[in-house]
This record gives sequence, C-alpha cells and structure tokens, in this order.
Amino acid sequence: MSWAVAVVLVIQEPAPGLDRVDFEEVIRRSPVILATDPEVLRVDVRVSLTYPGVSITMRVLWRKSGEVVLMVFDDFDQTPIAWSNGKTVTVYDPLGDRLLLGGTSGVAVRILQLGDQGAADFILSTTPEDHEARMAEQGGPFLLDLRSIIEADRRDRKDAEQAADGSIRSRILAPSGQQLDVTIEQTGTETRWTAQSVPRTDGSAVSIAVLVNGPSEDRLFEQSRTLPLIEGLPVVELVDTVRPGGRAPVDRLLPIVELNQVVLQVVQARAAIRQARNSDPLTPIIGDLGTRGGKLLMQDQQAAAQLRAFWGITPRAVATP
Repeated sequence: MSWAVAVVLVIQEPAPGLDRVDFEEVIRRSPVILATDPEVLRVDVRVSLTYPGVSITMRVLWRKSGEVVLMVFDDFDQTPIAWSNGKTVTVYDPLGDRLLLGGTSGVAVRILQLGDQGAADFILSTTPEDHEARMAEQGGPFLLDLRSIIEADRRDRKDAEQAADGSIRSRILAPSGQQLDVTIEQTGTETRWTAQSVPRTDGSAVSIAVLVNGPSEDRLFEQSRTLPLIEGLPVVELVDTVRPGGRAPVDRLLPIVELNQVVLQVVQARAAIRQARNSDPLTPIIGDLGTRGGKLLMQDQQAAAQLRAFWGITPRAVATP
C-alpha cells in the first residue's frame, strides 16, 4: 500500500517561555526509522484511534535482534484483542468465545496513514514470499516514516516553537483534516515523538507516540512467544486465516493480511454484546444468567480479565458495560 501526505502548517501564537525556531528543525527531528540504522536499538510505537463507537490502541515493539511484537487493544477496558510475534497471530473472538491462532511469516508495519477515519495500517504477511515483498516495498524490516507526516509544502512552511526544556512543538494539518499537535523531545540517546489530534466534529481522533531507544520490554517479548491458557477459552488453530465467530456479517473467512478488519469487528462485537445485555428488558428481572446477552457479557468480561492478567495490564478505570 502506498500513500502520500500533504501537510499544511498552522501556527498559533507562542505561549510565554517558548522561542521561535525554524520549522526545518521539526523536519530534521522527525526521523525515518530503519532497522538497518546502527543508532536505533529499540522502537516502541503506540497509535490510538477513536471514532464513533470504536476506540482502538495499537502498540508495536521492535528491537535490534529483529524481534517484533504487535499488540492491539480494545480501549473500552484495555483488553488485548490481537497480538503477533511475527510467527503467529492470535485473535480474541468474543462471539465464538475462543482464541484464534494463525501462522504468519512476519509483521509489516506502516503506521501513519491518516485517512478519513484516522486509520492505522498494519499488515501480517501470510507467506515468506509475501513478507519479503512487503519488506522490500517498505525499504527495510522496519520503516516508520515520521518525516513525511511533517514535511509540508514548503511554500506554507512556518516557524515552530522550542520550550525551555529543549522540546520542539508545532501544529500541523494532516490530510484527513485533523489538526495534530506535535512534540519532539530528546534525552540522551532517547527520542520521543508524539502527536495528538484535536477531535473532529464527527468525534474521530488519533494520537501517536514513538519512543526510540527507550527502556527494554523483555516481558512483552517473552509473553508474545507463550500461548495463553485461558479458562473456558479454547484455542482454535487455523492456517493463514482468522474467522470471527457468530453470524453474518462477520461469519466469513478473512486472510490474516486483513487483520485490521478483524480487529474492528472484534471491537464492534464486544460493544454489541454490552448493548444487547443492556437493552434486554428481562435483564433487571432475571439477571445476566437468564439472558443470552447477559451470558455473553459475563463470558466476555471473564475472558477479558484473564487476557489482561496474562499481559500484566491494569485497566485505567473500571469500565461500565
């Protein structure tokens, strides 16, 4: 997949204590990250997407050894709903009440595709040949092009702002029409690049955080190689495909390369389970065990709690169904 970015810079009046700097500094500090760069030891990328009814966070960790972990969370309760270590991909299926396990030859990550919905792009390759082709297309085993998000039409280039702590701040207008507040910080060998969008009128928003050469995350790499044993949640092994359970429209085979679609379906299915339970007039009378929606909700909550425990994740707050 290829994409082009056209950026228009929008500058606000600087706050007290901020100095104007040339926008060229923003471009210079927004790196193109390749696995072949000897100065890049670890990369931690987080992208959160919010639009009506759906909120998803994706995290990608890469380290010099070539190991990669892809994790996708349902932000409702920070439940991991899909993850991959580049060899297998596992997806939580709340309707089928099971884990789906498929094989993959690698993870190809191109994250900053800010389309109309602020969509992130992540690809799991199903065959070695397909993976090699995708890697060649991207220019390396891991490519994160932040510069192309920032590099504006130079006719519209303006100043940026530098804070007393040395961080660089700017506001740009992404192709999706979302305004992004960008901050770039550097401490020693560690570089942090963040962008937070101002929510649009349709409620969609995106936030991006990239940490280069930050602390190691050995536990997450170790857990990604371990198949979780979740009580009451059988593992269904598939070959190159994942299939969300239940009925139409999600009851169809999907190639792993369409994992982003599967993730969206899982989040929507979990939301539908909560809605079905809350809208059932019998729930207040006979309780969750007496209604199908209630039973599904209890199964989902139990499985979600176990998945969070497996990854060592503590919800930010108690989610209300």
